[in-house]
Amino acid sequence: MFDESKTGFEFGRKAGFVFAFLLATSLLSLVILPGQGWFFAGGLVLTALFSGRLIKGVLA
Repeated sequence: MFDESKTGFEFGRKAGFVFAFLLATSLLSLVILPGQGWFFAGGLVLTALFSGRLIKGVLA
């Protein structure tokens, strides 16, 4: 996932877009499907997993 040829700024910007998209999707699911709390929770879990991988990728 981490391409060494790219600068850290490019990688961070791309990852930031993905992170914002995942967070927005989970929040929208809460608004559109109020009875589907599991979908919102799943979105938050995916976002947390992705951010954990991102931090590992940057620190590695």
